[in-house]
Amino acid sequence: MFEGAVARFVAEIHRNRGVEIQAAAGDWTDLLRALDNLDLSAITDRRIVLDIRQALDLFGYATFSPMSELGRLAADYAIADASIGSLRWHERPKALGSLPIDR
Repeated sequence: MFEGAVARFVAEIHRNRGVEIQAAAGDWTDLLRALDNLDLSAITDRRIVLDIRQALDLFGYATFSPMSELGRLAADYAIADASIGSLRWHERPKALGSLPIDR
């Protein structure tokens, strides 16, 4: 879909500047997926990625992760282990009869 535009862009840079470059293109969801796969061990990297995600979110681009990925996401964003417990799903009682009722 983007191959022709990328090829024209690369050719124009080479023609106008005499510089050989490599370029790729994708849609916004491709960018969001790529951001999810970055190594965010440096706090500056995390801050930049967060800024990009917030900017994309302002324009309606967002991704959602299943709850099963919560542990990985917590590690990516340096959420303390002590805080992860509060994010876990807590099982609801099986029957309503087991709930305490104040009368």
